[in-house]
Amino acid sequence: MIRRFRIVLLAGLCALLAVAAGGYSWFWHRVAAEIVAGVPAWTAGMAAQGIRVTHGPLAVSGFPFQFRLEVPQPVFARDRAYPAATWSGDRLLAIARPWRLREWALEVPRPSRLDLVAGPDRWQATVARVDGALRVDPRDGELLLDARGIAGVDADPLSIAALRLRLAGDPGRPRATAVALAADSVRLPARARAPLGREIARVSAEGAVVESIPSLPPAAALESWRQAGGTIDVERFRVVWGQAELDGAVTVALDRELQPVAAGTAALAGHDAVLDALVESGSLGRMEAFGARAILGAVAAPTAGGGAPVISLQFSVQDGRMLAGPIGGSTFRLLSLPRVEWPER
Repeated sequence: MIRRFRIVLLAGLCALLAVAAGGYSWFWHRVAAEIVAGVPAWTAGMAAQGIRVTHGPLAVSGFPFQFRLEVPQPVFARDRAYPAATWSGDRLLAIARPWRLREWALEVPRPSRLDLVAGPDRWQATVARVDGALRVDPRDGELLLDARGIAGVDADPLSIAALRLRLAGDPGRPRATAVALAADSVRLPARARAPLGREIARVSAEGAVVESIPSLPPAAALESWRQAGGTIDVERFRVVWGQAELDGAVTVALDRELQPVAAGTAALAGHDAVLDALVESGSLGRMEAFGARAILGAVAAPTAGGGAPVISLQFSVQDGRMLAGPIGGSTFRLLSLPRVEWPER
């Protein structure tokens, strides 16, 4: 009797497992079909934001513990931006777990291509590998991208060993998009004639873009953004270039002529190396450097541990000039900036 009961119980459990497995299989394939069916609506939403997305036939695999969406020949293009940007690859993989369908891992395992066009100028590069993550949420969604081995294809290329980008919504600031960007081991082309050398160890910035930039020709898009109160609030930026290190924060906007205006603060370590490099490159005269060195040395503050003295200053951009100061009671013009001509179409 007991043995018969055990057999019946085991048979019942097997039947229950078979029903559960069949139900899960139906669920998995139903969700896989909905993922593929939902892509056209997603690409239409991207198009409304000015981003053109094309791809080859989609496929979903990974049963039973993954949804592995394979996107062949993916292309992401922002044709109306300035510069216009196009990224294309051989294959994009998006992977999610059935119990966490709002979180996707992104992989581009093969080399891809990047194309930037600004008027008559064009820069093309290959990207060795791209990894990322996407969290889907209408209020605080997040996109993380990590690109490795970016190299220009021309004879005198710009190259970047690693580039990381983060875009995220902020429930506390619904009209802003949080942005973080970091580039490591940037090698400038020789034609740039950079006074501090061709190798930039690190460039990074964290902040937010307030108000969205509409999908219009560049001049019209920026005028609409300006009128809506658009700003770029950089809460922290950092540049490590040669023996110089620069940290600071800045807010950038546009004036009525769509020229940049900015106000910020910065801390510079290694000003002696900067002055030496400017003199050597011919960008600054020896007597000018002598006076600047005396003033900057007087206001530079020592750092703990015997590091290079740090100069803290305010700076601004207005009417095509970058000004620094007051330093020692005086304001200095650092640069004269060329006028930016935004394309009308």
